[in-house]
Amino acid sequence: MDKIRKSIENKKPILVILILTSIILIGLILYNVVLEEIIEENGSKRATIMKNNEVAVGSYIKYKGGDYRGKWVVLRNDGENIEIISKDSVGLLTLHGVDGYANCVKILNDKCREYVNDKYALSGRSVGATADSIEQIDTEKYPITWAGADAIGEDLPYEDKTYISDRDIIRNNSELNHGTTNTRYNNGGVWLASRHLFLVSVGSSFSVRLLEKNGVIGDAGLVSAGPDGSVGVGGPEWPNGVRPVITLKSEIRIVGGTGTARDPYQISI
Repeated sequence: MDKIRKSIENKKPILVILILTSIILIGLILYNVVLEEIIEENGSKRATIMKNNEVAVGSYIKYKGGDYRGKWVVLRNDGENIEIISKDSVGLLTLHGVDGYANCVKILNDKCREYVNDKYALSGRSVGATADSIEQIDTEKYPITWAGADAIGEDLPYEDKTYISDRDIIRNNSELNHGTTNTRYNNGGVWLASRHLFLVSVGSSFSVRLLEKNGVIGDAGLVSAGPDGSVGVGGPEWPNGVRPVITLKSEIRIVGGTGTARDPYQISI
């Protein structure tokens, strides 16, 4: 009996450690289960909030896409999907000549699609573009000449108004900026994926619109054409900023954050 008693007493520390370890492990498991339920409950609640348009335009969302590490701001919330736009330009892009004008929407959209994170996003586009935008002009059907434009007038595809919706939202919300704060760009200009035709009897200018840092809509004349059949490249090569607009998936949830610049919403799937 003494031997048995001594054996049990010698093993007491080990038994205590095993019991404590078991209690700790059970506690951790229960804690994680409860925590997951809390996150799921809050996540579901926040997902409903997003679908009900309660994530306001101008709120900040933490999102990583491409090589841009700046901030992203809510541009639209239709109750189903949220569109976010880069707070500043993601980089510099040059448009030039007939190709730059005719293909400007495709060139800009393709650049902006580089910032789509497939885990969270459905699609990407350039600010100023819409689903109705004509990405490329068939220059054989629609010649980039004064005679061609004069014959067709100011109808699409030479001229469009697709930029207006984005412009109006950006102008009415200070968190969305206007152009870019980077002074490398002309007047802080950001490309709008929108064409502008200035057609008069003495000549025409085929341009791409810009959103400047002061909120003014400018344009860069890429091609000039005269009634005598002359066609020339208008001005120098135009470098300006690019701001992607990203459409997030409808099933994303907000799991943290308050939507401010310092504490952006945290998203999860």
